Amino acid sequence: METTSQHEIIPSIQYTGITIAYATTPGGYFPLHWHEELEMIYLESGQMKVKIPSKSVLLEQGDCIVINTNILHS
Repeated sequence: METTSQHEIIPSIQYTGITIAYATTPGGYFPLHWHEELEMIYLESGQMKVKIPSKSVLLEQGDCIVINTNILHS
């Protein structure tokens, strides 16, 4: 099964060694995926549910979460 990097789906800015990707659509959904990079999510406003196989975390405005490499999440 071919895996598509989330970076190919949403807009991003490429820096040396780091990619900043951003989403602005309220109510959007990112399907279950993984990647070889760390993912840091900072929520500017609203709420967002982050799911990994063992738990679900509700982020609120100003919250930040880091997801390790090769971890399935949505």
